[in-house]
Amino acid sequence: MSRVATPPSTTLSGPPSPTELHTTSVTFTDPFDSNDDADTKKMSPTKRIIKTTTTTITPIKVHQKPVYVIVATSLNPPMGIGYKGELPWPQIKADMAFFRKATSHIAPSISPSSSTTSLPSTQTLNAVVMGRKTWESIPPKFRPLSNRLNVIITRAKSSDFARHILKELRASNTQNGEWSLHEFSSHTKQRLRKPSGANRTSTFLTPPPSTQAQAPILISPSLPSVLTLLSKPTPIILPDPIKAGAPTSAPTSNTSTSISINKIFCIGGAEIYKQILAISSNHHDRPAPDSDTDSNSDGESDGEFDVRILQTQVRAHASLASSTELSKQRSPEPDFECDTFFPDLLPADPSIKSTKWKSLPQERLDEWLDGLPVPQSQNSSGDAPGWYRDDKGGVDIRVVGWERRGARSDSVISLPLNFKPSASTR
Repeated sequence: MSRVATPPSTTLSGPPSPTELHTTSVTFTDPFDSNDDADTKKMSPTKRIIKTTTTTITPIKVHQKPVYVIVATSLNPPMGIGYKGELPWPQIKADMAFFRKATSHIAPSISPSSSTTSLPSTQTLNAVVMGRKTWESIPPKFRPLSNRLNVIITRAKSSDFARHILKELRASNTQNGEWSLHEFSSHTKQRLRKPSGANRTSTFLTPPPSTQAQAPILISPSLPSVLTLLSKPTPIILPDPIKAGAPTSAPTSNTSTSISINKIFCIGGAEIYKQILAISSNHHDRPAPDSDTDSNSDGESDGEFDVRILQTQVRAHASLASSTELSKQRSPEPDFECDTFFPDLLPADPSIKSTKWKSLPQERLDEWLDGLPVPQSQNSSGDAPGWYRDDKGGVDIRVVGWERRGARSDSVISLPLNFKPSASTR
């Protein structure tokens, strides 16, 4: 009786683990390798050829850039930031100068050449993130804030609001040359489901090349997505500008410009502050959107962000030598009228411990600011230590830095929901 050749058999191992590829074992029986001894008529032992391939994938978590919340608040009433769309106190030149330097300063060691792209037209800028009402509260002659990427979060269609800004810029005598408009998708996540009628497009406005103080503008409907975009380690490559009558999906040319983001600053108003704090605390409940902002409608966070608060504390001027005497003699009446407040309570004194925030030592604050000076006491008679006196405005100010305790933990922050967006900025 003739022998029927046994076909090769294949055996697979169990399902692979999440961190390695599967291992394949192949068992092969050679039907032609028979024993010449006719009496035994048995096949030779099975030959096993085993090939094992194991690939270990080590997850690499890239931390997002920290978001610097820069805000001026009153001590009495606590955490007041606005009144009727304006600052509750007169303009403070020292604080305005500090705000401008802190948000526009680029350390000398930071340069576009250190990025992964070789585009010759890369700009390195800090980003200042604000709500639409905060943008509109800035005097027109100072819009956009120079030498910074101005980021506006609004529920309005970004291209429509961009054209509204373009109309204002063209009417301004301070702007020379033509601005360019660029459109692109607001969301980088492929799995996000696009709700019907949702505004998913962001718009860039770039100034004419002849402009001395570069100040491009980004309008976006989604704060989480725009923070993820700004936090990328690679520069943002802008698509070609939209021409009159040209399709918005026109291909990008080789002459595209790009923007490298150094630091991210949030400058208000209250609703934007609230959303920033909610994102940073890893809390999955998003604050309800209002007429000025829009949260991630899919209920997902685009990343985990550390929040670093740069707070300018403001109080009515008092000719007292110490904060202890000040606390004893201060009138129970508030120093300023406020109707808008910062959506979290920070201690009035850095020495007071908080369950959520810890104050920074001076060397850590210097590190955050790259060595930039803050308004300090002039050591004249009557000045309390650490406070800067503004005689013209009749106020005292000091800058305090705060960082969250256990910033990378899963702690939950409870935020009040009864605050209105602030139209005030500095």
